[in-house]
Amino acid sequence: MLSPKLFFQRLDGADFVNELAQASLNYNEGIISVAFARKNGADIICNNVLINKNIIFFIGINNGVTSKQALEYLIMKGIHQDIYLVNTGSSQQIFHPKIFCFYEKSLNEGVLSLGSSNLTSGGFESNIEANILLHIDHSNWDLIQTITNNLNTIKADCIHLQNKDQLDDLLKNGLLEDESKKIFVPLRSTTIHGTSSPKAPKIKLKTIIKSQKEPTSKVVVPPTSKVVVPPTNKGQVIWFETKRMTGGSRNILDLSMRSLIESGDPKGTILASDNSKFMLGTVCFFGVDPSNASHKRKVITLEFNGIDYFGNEILFPEGNKANGTWRLQIKGVSDDNIKITDAFREKEEEHLVEKIITFTKISEDYYSLSVYSESEIAEFKSASLVLGRNGASIVAKQFGLL
Repeated sequence: MLSPKLFFQRLDGADFVNELAQASLNYNEGIISVAFARKNGADIICNNVLINKNIIFFIGINNGVTSKQALEYLIMKGIHQDIYLVNTGSSQQIFHPKIFCFYEKSLNEGVLSLGSSNLTSGGFESNIEANILLHIDHSNWDLIQTITNNLNTIKADCIHLQNKDQLDDLLKNGLLEDESKKIFVPLRSTTIHGTSSPKAPKIKLKTIIKSQKEPTSKVVVPPTSKVVVPPTNKGQVIWFETKRMTGGSRNILDLSMRSLIESGDPKGTILASDNSKFMLGTVCFFGVDPSNASHKRKVITLEFNGIDYFGNEILFPEGNKANGTWRLQIKGVSDDNIKITDAFREKEEEHLVEKIITFTKISEDYYSLSVYSESEIAEFKSASLVLGRNGASIVAKQFGLL
């Protein structure tokens, strides 16, 4: 029998999902037990590991994480034998075992993984996770029996999910989350130190991308959606409507030297000015003073999906490439030599086109980047402290401070 193998996701460079897929290739039955499930995690496990398998799921609910969309996706993929939803009755004592086991009962053979990964993209891609993979034969088949016996004891008290119709009631009763109705701008305390600060050294992480490409169709967000920003981050988050963007990879964002005020008051924000009609330009949000002749270039780090990309450049083009405005070239590269533009393409072609993008200021040269559907612009506008145009004209693209 092969020796146990331990994986430290994002630290050892190993691909846990791929290893699990290869090890379980010949086993069509299995049990998966997790605390949390989100649609992106369900997508990863279904399309990489569970093809042609028949699985019994035990999934925690009433925990503020597991979503209706994740369970809909599992039902739609048709890879389940049974789905049992575990409600402990309290978010303070949740169902928490993370078990992935696949086997052939007639042979008393299989593979078993125990660790920290949930059915989420964080569990399979961006988080630091530890999982051990064991090969099972007749000598340790009792491990599978122990798992089966213990989980069987709670079946009668679980919600046996048999069709999508049950999900609406679970959602209505607050036992599931709705991924389409919660829009969270990346939230970071302003006390966090950036990559350049000696007070908070950052470990270097390996990159793993397992997610399927997002659909290019627009997602309509219900009017109940909310953009949430904590008080400590007020004015430290800026959003832009991108429209077509510029550059060969559609990765260049124009930044204004002054911005027309549409609504709100920029007083007390980073873009405050003495002019009642105009506020400072969006380039100032990134710490660039366009009136200072020495400020012609600045290099910043952008965090995207948990990975830092270095070498993104803010500059004022001159010569043939000049258009009279500042530009942010989103072209950073990670420690693993992965380009941020390649990370965008893993999501979809021209990932930044016709979108809303946000930048959360962590420090003077470190920002967190997130991408949202353009259909969410109404929610961003209503949540903005100040709304303006990324330029001096009313026809310029919109932006806001949150």
